[in-house]
Amino acid sequence: MNGNIKKSIISVALIALLAISIPLQVYGTSDEKVEEYMIYDSHQGAVVERQMSVDLEDGTQWINVNTTSPLNIDELRLSESNIELEPINSENVEVTEIKLNTANGFEENIGEEITVVFSSGQNVTGKLVRTEGMNIVMDTDEGISYINRENINRMIAENGNRPDVKAKIRAQNEGNYEFKLKYRIEGVTWNPSYELMLNDGPQSESEFEGDIVIQNPSGKTFDGQINLISGDVRSGRIILPEYGDSMGSGAEAFKSTAVDGPQKIGRVNLYNLGMYTIDSYSKKSINYMSDTVDTDISYVYKSSAHSDHSRTVSKKLTFENNMKDLPEGRLGIYRNHNGSKVMVGSDLIERTVEDDDIEIDLGKSYDIEGSTKVLDAQMNQNNITREINITITNHADETREVTVEHQWINGEIIDTSIEPDETLVDKVIWEIEVDANSKKQINFKSIEQKFDSRVEGTGTSSTVVVKGTESASGSVSVER
Repeated sequence: MNGNIKKSIISVALIALLAISIPLQVYGTSDEKVEEYMIYDSHQGAVVERQMSVDLEDGTQWINVNTTSPLNIDELRLSESNIELEPINSENVEVTEIKLNTANGFEENIGEEITVVFSSGQNVTGKLVRTEGMNIVMDTDEGISYINRENINRMIAENGNRPDVKAKIRAQNEGNYEFKLKYRIEGVTWNPSYELMLNDGPQSESEFEGDIVIQNPSGKTFDGQINLISGDVRSGRIILPEYGDSMGSGAEAFKSTAVDGPQKIGRVNLYNLGMYTIDSYSKKSINYMSDTVDTDISYVYKSSAHSDHSRTVSKKLTFENNMKDLPEGRLGIYRNHNGSKVMVGSDLIERTVEDDDIEIDLGKSYDIEGSTKVLDAQMNQNNITREINITITNHADETREVTVEHQWINGEIIDTSIEPDETLVDKVIWEIEVDANSKKQINFKSIEQKFDSRVEGTGTSSTVVVKGTESASGSVSVER
């Protein structure tokens, strides 16, 4: 090709996953070839990457694609579309074809002992003598057999040193060449699992643990550099890595990625987990981080004049992520009870960067209640004025701090028994303390914007007086 043969990548259906696998190898001629793995979350599979050296002659030839052990087509469910073989730093060599030793690979095994497996499940073993059009000729124990290729499901080479994958390569010059082999395995996945062990008291140090759980349902043992990818790459679009000018080559960028932070690649994040062995057909839990965090338990009552928010106070747990970037995962919250670990809550943690707060909803509080009563309401052309009572009841044997959030629309406080801590367009907020086994009330008068200023059936605006109700639901009955 005009002296410069282009590199060829044999992959179509899985280009999104394989393209995003950045070059992780430090290339050279060393015989020590460590496999590296890109494991995707959400059951999107894994990409295996390995460097290999091949002695080539001048011209076109078939080679065996070797790894530490032969690629097992059946166990790994490999196909020609999810295997790549790329020359490294050479324009003098081209990979033109990848073949599995199936019904289409007979010519490369002439003279070898093979087993052909038929579509019916039966098989025949013998020496492959030659091919004749759609037939192969085998020398078996029963004699010479002519077998139609269309009846063959796959072929197995009996030579234990012969792998199941071959590549057709054209070289301009004789020599030793370096290649990068990549293939994808279905079903492999990972997910974070977090645990928070609470200590007694509203504010205390709690133990936080984060594990990475890797599930490998394939027949391959992973033994090498484990890298985790978080993000959805199942797309018809081609996704390529994005490197900043300061990152340098892919290998250098990867080496600089610390375990305590992800590397952003396009729309996904890469986590360098380190060197591990993950057995075939197994699940492995790897500790990602362990630290103590200062937790804070808070209570929030959301009030409204329109809906029934009575007796509903939410319990929240908050702590600062002063550890490292946390991938999205499920958090289990526990307390120690008589030496046993008892789950008291569970929630989903979204991806959280270092120094950001994490807020967990623990559900409804059972020792604090809240109620809202509309005592009076008056509507005119543009606004509605209300007199409202909010009562917080604390049944606990200790003082509780409660955040009261009253929802409104462009509201304003006219008069109040307790000054609010914050007034916003959509709500007003009080931070109050409620003594043990007691109540605290907030009585206030507010004015807020009314959208529909006309009374149905009239062409003029009017004022409507609303008599107060004692229902905790905040329902309003109108008398005209």
